[in-house]
Formats: sequence, structure tokens, C-alpha cells
Amino acid sequence: MTTYIGIDLHKRTQTWVALAENGKDTLFTREFPVTLAGVEAGIKLSKSCGEKIVAIEPTCGCLWVVPLLRACDIEVHISNPRKVKAIADSLQKTDKNDATTLAQLVRTGIMHESREVSPEIQTLRALVRERVFLVRLRASMKCRLESVVTRNGRHRIEGSLSSKKGKTALIESDDARMETIT
Repeated sequence: MTTYIGIDLHKRTQTWVALAENGKDTLFTREFPVTLAGVEAGIKLSKSCGEKIVAIEPTCGCLWVVPLLRACDIEVHISNPRKVKAIADSLQKTDKNDATTLAQLVRTGIMHESREVSPEIQTLRALVRERVFLVRLRASMKCRLESVVTRNGRHRIEGSLSSKKGKTALIESDDARMETIT
């Protein structure tokens, strides 16, 4: 007997819904904390369900939960949230309904899955995301500084405010307020 489990994973809670092979009978519905003990409790609860196939959304906790499930010989399918319209368009958005929908989609074989990448690629993507964030933050701070200077009528100084020449010109402009922002 195959059991289809949908896991709606959030930052603090996870909802597990297990459906029987026929897709009509719910074997269990449980909410657990998103901790190692919570995931282990879900795995323990599903031990008596025979062969298990799990569907889960790729949220922040997915990266550590999926390997735990796979280590217990559970087949895991990660949904593609952009293509799983059944959840996004649902009129009754609850964790239980979302988990049930995931279980039904994996049971019927119509769930669109995310492509999994190697841990090395995940690490590189995380580094790129952080760099993009920091570059945008730096640009934003420069724009804010230009805004403060322009608001105070000092926008005609020579050089960029991020250059040594521009900072020197700003300080020499005899405005005490400008010294605090450089």
C-alpha cells in the first residue's frame, strides 16, 4: 500500500496530511513545529503507512527537511510553486488544504516538480544572492547620500560623493551638517 503525504512547510510550523492510495481516505493530519524533533515525529507517525511518497514545497526549511526524509527511505518530490496553481488559486487557503492538495497532486502524477541542483550550485546561488543584495544596498545608500546633499543645495560640487575629491569638496563647503554624513 502506498501512502501519499503532503507537507505544507512554513518557518515555524509544518502540516502533514497523509492520504491512502485511493486518494479519498485521510490517514492522518498533524501539525508539528519545524524542528528536528518535529520532522522526526512526522516520520515516526508515518512509519506504519507502508511505502510513502511525499510532496513538499521548496520553502526555506526544505533544504534540511528533504535530506532527513530521504535518509528514512521516503520518496520526496519537491513541487514547483510557480506551476502549482491549485494551491495558489485556492479560495480556502489553509495549511491542511495546501498539504492535501500537494498529496493529491503527487498521487495523480500531475504535480510540476522543481529541478534540484547540487549542494555546490546551491552554495554558489546563495553567494550570488547575497552579493546582489549588498550591491543594491550600496547603490541605495549612495542615492540616499546624493539626496541629502541635493536637498541641502550642495549638488554642484566637483566629483562623485563616493570619491575622495567629492568628499573633500563637500567638507570644504563650510556646512557643518555635511561633515556628519561623510
